[in-house]
Amino acid sequence: MRLRDSTLLLTPTDIANHLACRHLTQLDRARLAGERIELRQDPRIDALRHRGETHEKGFVNSLAAEGLSITDLRSHDDPAATLDAMSAGADVLVQAPLQGDGLSGRADVLLRIGVPSRLGAYSYEPADTKLARDTRAGTILQLCAYAALLDPMQGVLPEHIHVVTPLARERYRTAHFDAYFRFVRRRLEDDLAADPPPATYPEPVPHCDVCPYWLHCDRRRRADDHLSLVAGGVVRAALRRHLRSAGPHRITEPTPGTFLSVR
Repeated sequence: MRLRDSTLLLTPTDIANHLACRHLTQLDRARLAGERIELRQDPRIDALRHRGETHEKGFVNSLAAEGLSITDLRSHDDPAATLDAMSAGADVLVQAPLQGDGLSGRADVLLRIGVPSRLGAYSYEPADTKLARDTRAGTILQLCAYAALLDPMQGVLPEHIHVVTPLARERYRTAHFDAYFRFVRRRLEDDLAADPPPATYPEPVPHCDVCPYWLHCDRRRRADDHLSLVAGGVVRAALRRHLRSAGPHRITEPTPGTFLSVR
């Protein structure tokens, strides 16, 4: 998320991140307001990003090998460049900037298809290249955001969204997920607008593996003696909720009549 002329612009990644962790949204909000929060420096994440770029390049090269024309827009930040390339009828647009209705993003790939639109006898559908072999909900939400941004540009909502994994090219119907996308986006916007901000906590979630705030949140959990630290963090969220409902909120805070204390 970022401010442009005092207007908050959300990204498709913001929506996916909010689904993964509502606390992450509030940390983003705090940093945007000027609060200094230490970010994680992890070479493994840099290596993962490089692998992702290589995967995207391989997919684009495969499209070029099929004889499709490629228009690379990574040097452009203005969505007008994307509309110009769409109007010119390019087969494939790479790293296309998109913006509208409070959203701003850059689609990995836009694919020209034979569905009529205000552009002519064709339109575009978004595709995302992902290293994960199992498509995650956040990926679908990001693609729904790109589809929503394409709708006013071409006068038709893309019928399909595409995920390109190392194993396959997957296709999903946008209409199957559009309502859920709008629900998560509305929840994100409500959380950002709430004053005071909603009370959230850095509960461990799968997204922690790649989150830049991991170090900040880990220090908070350790300072709080959080239950997730029991046995190296193997206490699952459902069990933590059960333990808290029984009384303890920390490792060293036993429930009467139980063996919870581990120190």
